[in-house]
Amino acid sequence: MSLNPPIFLKRSEENSSKFVETKQSQTTSIASEDPLQNLCLASQEVLQKAQQSGRSKCLKCGGSRMFYCYTCYVPVENVPIEQIPLVKLPLKID
Repeated sequence: MSLNPPIFLKRSEENSSKFVETKQSQTTSIASEDPLQNLCLASQEVLQKAQQSGRSKCLKCGGSRMFYCYTCYVPVENVPIEQIPLVKLPLKID
């Protein structure tokens, strides 16, 4: 009787270690390519006040919405436009 592990267990361990190394290198490359890595968030006070007042009507279509009209892409009447920070993002978001 041999005390050495079977060959398939050795191969399985080798494959597992290669898989872990590959995953770690992928995670590192994703972190270095992350376009939102240096993102700074502005105050959410405007949205908190709008949420407390509840849903509001869209100024263009009259639909009932919470923060902005997802049909017209404009803020609703209880969200002051001048208090919303404008930012340029590295990707397109609706």
